[in-house]
Amino acid sequence: MNGTVVKKIITLALACSMLAGTAVTVNAAEVDTIHASKTETSKVGYSDLYKSFEKGDVKVDPKGVGIAPFSAAGTVLTPSQALPAKYKTDTTPIKDQGEHGTCWAFSAMGSLEAFLGLDGKGKQDLAENHLAWFSTITHSQGNGWQLDNIDMGGWSMIGAGYHLSWQGAKYEKDFPYDGTTANSYPSNWYSGETPYHVTGIMYVHNDIESVKTAIMRYGAVGASYNSGDGYNTDMTAYYQSQETSNYQGHAITIIGWDDNFSKNNFSSYDRPPYDGAWLIKNSWGENYCDHGYLWISYYDRYLLDSQTWGNNVAVTSVRTNSGHDTLYQNEEWGATGIGYYGNDADGYDNQITFANVYDFDSTHKYLQKVIFETINSGVNYEVYYMPVDASGAPVANSSKWTSLAAGKSNSAGYVSVDIKNFAVPAGKGAIGIAIDSGNADAFDMDIAFFGTAEWMGNSYSGQTYFDQKGEQGESYIIRNGQSIDLFDYYYNSYDYENGATAVIKVICSDATIGDVNGDGKSSTVDALLVLRNAIGLYDFDSRNKVNGDTNFDGKVAASDALLIQRHAVGLISEY
Repeated sequence: MNGTVVKKIITLALACSMLAGTAVTVNAAEVDTIHASKTETSKVGYSDLYKSFEKGDVKVDPKGVGIAPFSAAGTVLTPSQALPAKYKTDTTPIKDQGEHGTCWAFSAMGSLEAFLGLDGKGKQDLAENHLAWFSTITHSQGNGWQLDNIDMGGWSMIGAGYHLSWQGAKYEKDFPYDGTTANSYPSNWYSGETPYHVTGIMYVHNDIESVKTAIMRYGAVGASYNSGDGYNTDMTAYYQSQETSNYQGHAITIIGWDDNFSKNNFSSYDRPPYDGAWLIKNSWGENYCDHGYLWISYYDRYLLDSQTWGNNVAVTSVRTNSGHDTLYQNEEWGATGIGYYGNDADGYDNQITFANVYDFDSTHKYLQKVIFETINSGVNYEVYYMPVDASGAPVANSSKWTSLAAGKSNSAGYVSVDIKNFAVPAGKGAIGIAIDSGNADAFDMDIAFFGTAEWMGNSYSGQTYFDQKGEQGESYIIRNGQSIDLFDYYYNSYDYENGATAVIKVICSDATIGDVNGDGKSSTVDALLVLRNAIGLYDFDSRNKVNGDTNFDGKVAASDALLIQRHAVGLISEY
């Protein structure tokens, strides 16, 4: 898409959004939605920094982390107990990205590896090489990320989308990363075992207490800093106090901290005002910094600055790959844009309903989870199954919908909602999500946002970073009794030929919850088998481990047997 067309899209978006009853979903690079503390932005339109980046007025390391087209303010976390003065997550060894622009991939994998270790799954060595090539046009063939090779840098959104779209993670042994193997696209990219499926990612706010709490709960936070002139003489500590026009973004994994790390450990030319630093797991090998680790001051200007680099991310939940799940999705890239309804003149909706249509098979019919992306921190949500009409669009009459789950998410990012064993009818149907921002954004931006996969690039040069070839009949906004097709809306209103797709992930299983003896129902016999398994007298295969987990906590225990028994005698109607 060239710059002229993109400018036309912006003009039409602003003009058409003023018409009553018009739904608007705009490109992420065309809307800066967050007014965080470190970089000043406007509510609608490009941020000053991103405009400067597009025009070439600021220098950006072509191999590093790019200037973020959009980001979330992030989730403000409160610790449940007093935080220690010093902490370190025990995680996988230091790795080396070599000469390639893949720091963002090492940061993303480092966060997942740290979470898996904290979650009791051991030290898993996962494949950065597999993730890195996910960002390239060689892999996408023009439908997805459009980077020419793995030397063009990236953003945290690439890793998050890769994880939540179940494109990986793969084992390092199957896709080794070294000076030779990383130079070309892996011919076996679609092979190899995927041991775990990520089901939740949080965007973390940049205040010290929130980052510490996220590390304690989830093992690590993936973030970026400006790797400029702020190193001390032995490159073990870094601090930058001043603004820059020469951006050298470098993604890392924060795995700990030390409140008493002396400010005198930093360069004498630029020292922070107070003690305290983050422990950084870097990706330059063990011969750099402090055996591969680095300390960055709490008060560094650019570390954790989501407005400059993009979201600070923490993996919050995973699902062991049992072989019984399937993931329904209308895109396989994750969120690259932001959907919303409204305009500056008339205001913005703080409630919105969006939906995706899927063709459900008759085998994987038991709905387990629904995942959606939002930059709002603290949305109220309700998840629905919606039948489709004769045209294939979701029925807009809400009385025809089936409510599957409702609640409040206390975090921005990919929100994972447990569904209690709903059997999805085979054939075409829709999963819809109604969200209410509840004025819950950390910076009081009372607008309901949902994630979209859509074009992302530079409107001045015409360079495309991401392009998603959507189709009619995939995604909708439902408003005022109408189902509005996002593809048609983009094509007819903006001359945007590839549309946009709502990011909704639906996990279904071929397992029947509560039925561990395979007779097609859950009964007191199943309850007895689950109890025997829980105390070590009976072994379950992978399917029955899924079936027997009736409270969806990831393990089979006596509490699951009790639920099956209560279900069998009619005391509860569903799990």
